[in-house]
Amino acid sequence: DDAADQLCKRLRKDGRVMSCMIFSPSGVGKTTVLRSTARIFAEGPEPLRVAVIDSREEIGAFLGGTGLCVDVLKGYPKETGIEIAARTLNAQLIICDEVFGDAESRALCGAVNCGIPIICSAHAASLGELLARPGISLLHQMRSFERYVKISRTEKPFVFDYEFYDREGKV
Repeated sequence: DDAADQLCKRLRKDGRVMSCMIFSPSGVGKTTVLRSTARIFAEGPEPLRVAVIDSREEIGAFLGGTGLCVDVLKGYPKETGIEIAARTLNAQLIICDEVFGDAESRALCGAVNCGIPIICSAHAASLGELLARPGISLLHQMRSFERYVKISRTEKPFVFDYEFYDREGKV
């Protein structure tokens, strides 16, 4: 099994991918889950054109393999990479790690308004803590995410528990 199999199955709905914010405290495995998510959605008989915004070069270096339909934008500020993915790469899914600032939040809102689903992550121990952050609050107010997913570790390596919330914050 892949680290994000369960997550990816739950994010598919009516032939499309739902936008999602993954959150947990630091060090739990958000980047690992994003890396696995990118690979799952970018391979197979009907791969999506996935754009990974990898400003710190933590995700793309581990997306080895052939047949992946992935563009990795590294070395860009997140907001610039998001704009390039939305405007010029014809991305069908944008993935980025550790959303924090207002500029990247506005860029993600722009991508969602173009009809591109986003899957990203942020540090937070609870949904309340996550939504209290100004940039995340903007994304929430714009209804950018159909799901919020808190991840936690299990005793098995690369296996995670997922707690799903809808747009209204209900499990």
